Amino acid sequence: MRGVTMTMMAVVVVVGTLATAGCGSSEPDASTTPRYGVEPTGSVLEIDPLDSLKGSERYSTDLFGIDVPAGMETSTQTLDNGSEVLVIREQGADRASVIVTVTAQEGATDEHVDVSSIATAARLAGGELVPDLERVPAQWDGMEYADAITGTLHLEVDGAALLKDFVMVTTRDSERTSVVGLSAEAPEGSLESSDAYAVLRTFRFGD
Repeated sequence: MRGVTMTMMAVVVVVGTLATAGCGSSEPDASTTPRYGVEPTGSVLEIDPLDSLKGSERYSTDLFGIDVPAGMETSTQTLDNGSEVLVIREQGADRASVIVTVTAQEGATDEHVDVSSIATAARLAGGELVPDLERVPAQWDGMEYADAITGTLHLEVDGAALLKDFVMVTTRDSERTSVVGLSAEAPEGSLESSDAYAVLRTFRFGD
């Protein structure tokens, strides 16, 4: 089970790891965003923000805040590349419900978001982990730019099939200091009504 959990963690970390790669060494003008054909296409995924969740506590950093409901717990780690990872899971659960990865990126642009997202999608699409993967534009009030990856994880745990619907959003802050990856997952068919998705929707920059 732990190996399965870390598989998803590793994919999310790609968002952070590749945020500083593949975009050249020179910093783009903060007022413009060069495009190289990696922006997502298809129907826009609309994410409705939630101000708060009843009975939750607000987890806050200098960059963002997100609600943690009663019955969920948090853990954090700092990766070798400096990315900060927040994991939110139900108490005693092996798998995370929500993961937030923050990577410092001076002059972060929409292209940094696109490159991170497309690299993560390519890794997920390898093999049969997510046969129905889609990468689409995302619209989320409070986010200047965001991409989303959606699909169903086809996992095997203790010899039994385990299907998990997920959404993975890549975005940046308006101050252009960081690239952020957020993921939420829930049993197949229940993502939009799940606690995990509700938690993700409480994420916002600033508080």
